[in-house]
Amino acid sequence: MIEKQKILFTSHTANFFKFNKAIIEDLAKSGYLVDYASANEELITSKSLNNIYSVSFRRNPFDICNIKAILQMSLLLKRNKYSIIHAHTPVGGAITRLSALITGTNKQSRIIYTAHGFHFYKGAPLLNWLVYYPIEKILSLTTDDIITINTEDYEIARNKFYAKRTHFLDCGVGIDTNFFLNNDKRNLNREVIRKELGIQENDIVLLYAAELNKNKNQIFLVKAMQKLLQERSNVKMIFCGVGPLFHKYEKIIKKLGLKDTVYLLGYRKDMNEIVRASDIYVSASIREGLSVSVLEAISCGLPVLVSDNRGHRDIVKNNNNVGFIYTQNDTRDFIKKIKILINSKERFKKNINSGIAKIYSSQRSVEEIRLIYNRGIIK
Repeated sequence: MIEKQKILFTSHTANFFKFNKAIIEDLAKSGYLVDYASANEELITSKSLNNIYSVSFRRNPFDICNIKAILQMSLLLKRNKYSIIHAHTPVGGAITRLSALITGTNKQSRIIYTAHGFHFYKGAPLLNWLVYYPIEKILSLTTDDIITINTEDYEIARNKFYAKRTHFLDCGVGIDTNFFLNNDKRNLNREVIRKELGIQENDIVLLYAAELNKNKNQIFLVKAMQKLLQERSNVKMIFCGVGPLFHKYEKIIKKLGLKDTVYLLGYRKDMNEIVRASDIYVSASIREGLSVSVLEAISCGLPVLVSDNRGHRDIVKNNNNVGFIYTQNDTRDFIKKIKILINSKERFKKNINSGIAKIYSSQRSVEEIRLIYNRGIIK
């Protein structure tokens, strides 16, 4: 009997499993044994996974728990003979590749690293370049394939790093078009959701779905709402997501008297309906790889107004008529462009072609990743 090939996926957080779910299901259906290793802070349940491992990954690269993670990962790699080790996230990717080097696994297994957005980028703090850039450059020596999802990262990886192959996955991790692209049902629950939230028919709803953290920069939008409401009193803002700054933002919103106009909805399982109850999608993030939430919003026909960063630029500038980019943390530019979108949002909705979503579908992402895999061990 021919032994089945094993593949290991790693990420510092279990939350990243959702970005790998489609390719993992595809590999499992093809007969491969797929394992997943993460901090496992969220319970991963999937019939497609052969084994699920908990590793003491910490997001902070200097956290002492990461030493334990290196030991755990080294033991895991020694114990299992993986054909492919596919690492994700900066810390998860670094510890996985370092462990492969320590154990010599990099000589037997094909090492693939997907960069979902390097922490160093044009305009990034100097500290990011001093810490993350040399780590990624050195570890690229142990990497067979680096997969990037935006143009800026691709150019850096191709021109500055030492991996055997560098790939540009322009569709990113892909979006579930079955979940978001039901255009015939777009208005099915719009009124129900708006009524539930106390939103009037003539209100303009801005939506931002992201973890509540410093990088996603929701605080900029909260403060911008103060000034925007002076000119457009019927604008509402919805934040979906959880994170370390949830309670801090809750207090700030209350202090600024925005409790009736800025909603913190937390984690929602009905995001496809929340999107359809909204009018414009906004983002204030400082750093993005290739924003899934922006792509999901566009797939539902929402115009977007997003901050100027590499991941947003690849989406908005490469697709005409989906919305605008505003100067990061510039309230005046944000308000100027949001007013344009409010006054012409129906025109933008008509111009947004659902074909854009199909370009970024998870199905296409799986096909592209399998092509990358097929250049090596998997046939």
